[in-house]
Amino acid sequence: MLKQSIEKMSRLTRKSLSERTWDDNEHRAFKSLSEELTSTLALESIQLDPYWPKWNSPWWKALLLSEAGMSELIPKQFVEGIIEAMNRHYLHYFPLVETDIPAGCEPYRHILCHCALGNMCRLFELRGYETDKELPWFIDWCARYLLPDGGYNCDEAAYTKSGKSSFLSTLPMLEAMLLIYKRTGDETLKKNLEAGAQYLINHAVYKSSTGKLITDIWLQLSFPRYYDYDVLRGLSFLAEWAVLFGKTLPPAIVADCLKQIEPALDESGLLRITEDKIAVEGSLMQNGSVWEWKEKASRFTALDMFGKVGIVSLPLSRQWLSTLEHLHIIME
Repeated sequence: MLKQSIEKMSRLTRKSLSERTWDDNEHRAFKSLSEELTSTLALESIQLDPYWPKWNSPWWKALLLSEAGMSELIPKQFVEGIIEAMNRHYLHYFPLVETDIPAGCEPYRHILCHCALGNMCRLFELRGYETDKELPWFIDWCARYLLPDGGYNCDEAAYTKSGKSSFLSTLPMLEAMLLIYKRTGDETLKKNLEAGAQYLINHAVYKSSTGKLITDIWLQLSFPRYYDYDVLRGLSFLAEWAVLFGKTLPPAIVADCLKQIEPALDESGLLRITEDKIAVEGSLMQNGSVWEWKEKASRFTALDMFGKVGIVSLPLSRQWLSTLEHLHIIME
């Protein structure tokens, strides 16, 4: 019954996607972002700080292109510039205690979190760059900071106290590792992917270890996601992992996840954006020679255009179809 339901949903979504594409305004917006990434201002920005400020730095604009399936529009000049900046600007390890932080290091600016690293490495892979060569410390990072329950956490206290992973920290890392594993077959990544998949299964994709909903915001869909988590993002990874490694997934978990995603579907089987999850975010902003925290992050035109609540999202709908197709393969 579940497999038949998945097949029916796949047919509807596939047909609808075959009739939808980016319109002229959307193509112009993508082109504008691409051109902006090679501007003098953008290249100077990533040399100063690859990541900050949210959401108006080149980092976030490139990620939007990548998440939209437009990786080919990310200029190589930009990618190579940010690779150089990441190797130079950040520590190549994740400090777990204060004594691990060297003198002169500004924690918010010079320490990479797992979610940021995973997102950018995913971008590198989709753009045709080999992360393990461009960031030769990445594979060791993956092995070194995997928590006992199978994931990662950007809160260093998890490594010295709770031992609990974070969904938001874990998924970007898993997505990047999956792409790199497909290219390299690296055994370390294979083990980490297995551990991460089991972490998601143990938590039924979006629940606590006791089976309770962690937050209802994970039942809402946003675009671009950046590091935000939702039930589709988790299920999509699990389905792709299961197909790659010849695994199955618990039918009850799959059925429950599909039920949670259904409210975001329109009558044609495409997914609508139901939440603007980054609207409440703050950011570090430069004020002269000083970086200060501002309560409200800046935005850019394409972010508002492609992330508007209520619109059909082609990237989310395409991921939905891919997830359904993977599930159809593994469901008995």
